[in-house]
Amino acid sequence: MEVFEWLRLIVGGALLLCGLIIFLIELYGVFHLHYVLNRMHAAAMGDTLGISFSLVGLMIFSGLNFTTLKIMLIVIFLWFASPVSSHLLAKLEVVTNEKLSDNCQRYSELSDLEKELREQREKEEALRERERKVQKAMLDIKKKFGKNAILKGMNLEEGAMALERNRQIGGHKA
Repeated sequence: MEVFEWLRLIVGGALLLCGLIIFLIELYGVFHLHYVLNRMHAAAMGDTLGISFSLVGLMIFSGLNFTTLKIMLIVIFLWFASPVSSHLLAKLEVVTNEKLSDNCQRYSELSDLEKELREQREKEEALRERERKVQKAMLDIKKKFGKNAILKGMNLEEGAMALERNRQIGGHKA
């Protein structure tokens, strides 16, 4: 039974410590982020996670009794209330802030956002394809003309070893 008590102490303490760390991250976000919606997001996430971790740690410390049930009900209430209240406050900010476009981009339609994301993905894929073609061309040149056909500029400096090692078999003198 003593092992079980030590286990409860360790797990409960770890959860309380995690809750404290989440609160510290929340405080950093609230005081260092510049825009109100970013600060609100940090506060909401910190409240939901930090309080939940801390209260679950207290539930483990308390054991299985009526107090644990009450704490569990508080956690469930906070899981519902904190995100909803944050969402309503954020929506109020979006509706009433005339300078919203200075800090973030608004989309009138969801399809506009989807279109922008699709275009961004296509650009990234085109860049990856271009890079793949460049790498393939470099490998083909090296295969046809040897390892010294393409070198970096620093490989031509005095004391550089790339040219010499490329002429050797396996990088060693044969």
